[in-house]
Amino acid sequence: MKKFTGFLLLSIVFLAFQACKEEQSKKRSSGGTLEILVATDNQEQWNGKVGDTIRSLFGQYLPGLPMPEEAFSLIQLDSYKLYNDPLYQPHHAILIVNINPKLEKPAMQVEKDFWAEPQLIIKVSSPTDTGLFRLITSYYPAMFKMYRDIEKKRIVNLFSTNPAKKIQDKIASKFGFEMLIPGGFNIAREEKDFLWVRQTIRRKKQDIDLGFMIYRRPYKNTYQLKPENILSLRDTLLKHYVPGMFEGTYMATSFDVIQPESKEIADFPANNYTVQIKGLWKVIGDFMGGPFISYTFPTPDSKELITIEGYLYNPNNDQKKYMLQLEAMIYTTKFKQ
Repeated sequence: MKKFTGFLLLSIVFLAFQACKEEQSKKRSSGGTLEILVATDNQEQWNGKVGDTIRSLFGQYLPGLPMPEEAFSLIQLDSYKLYNDPLYQPHHAILIVNINPKLEKPAMQVEKDFWAEPQLIIKVSSPTDTGLFRLITSYYPAMFKMYRDIEKKRIVNLFSTNPAKKIQDKIASKFGFEMLIPGGFNIAREEKDFLWVRQTIRRKKQDIDLGFMIYRRPYKNTYQLKPENILSLRDTLLKHYVPGMFEGTYMATSFDVIQPESKEIADFPANNYTVQIKGLWKVIGDFMGGPFISYTFPTPDSKELITIEGYLYNPNNDQKKYMLQLEAMIYTTKFKQ
């Protein structure tokens, strides 16, 4: 065990290949949202314990959604095909698995924008099956974040080509920060310290509704950042400003199916002291509901607290992709200098 512990003292290496640097332009990366291309040594490896380990980790259900949805969709192929067939190489998220008895210890390599852009390739290697299992299990949280980050980068690149400039200017003038809002969104309601932006996507069977709420209040102390206080203010504001389809109905936090989950976020661009809350919303007096995600943080001068929330209504359909889009846009939040 001590010997293996020594093997795990590895570093994640970011490789920059000279050939890629010399290229004037890269292919646009391909692949579906939250889809990972998994390259294994052979099919037997994928059908055995190695594949079971990868599926059990990357197939975990995402929290904060009304129905079970796996974190990632996995597509497998042999490594030989990946290295020799240009059809697969532009995929934006690639996981390469290699077991080689000649290796001295487990190792992980991370390569960005090698065959396409944006692209993330993670290669995990080990001399033994056991070493590979422990390596992937130990570093799964970091791998999970990196793969989601590359997805968010793709989303931002796509939506930046057609921004809703008037709404972005409104957010900047009203709240003092920049945030990407793509075309198709409209201002549904504006109050002194509150803004509701929404988009309806027309579908044959069921329209999709998604949007943002942005609001602020004076920042007095860290007690305001407790999740229960954030949710209490949320329900007060939504009752006043976000009505349902029928008179007397309004949006509220749902505690019926799952409890909201909260955690502190250290990498949020607007402030490294940010509280994230994921949960479900419902309409009081109606049968509507769906997931939401919110971020609450102090302004740079610590005079105000800002909350940015994204919500989705897409019943009986996959929701993780839309929620990732909302999260990606919220993560573009940046205060002016």
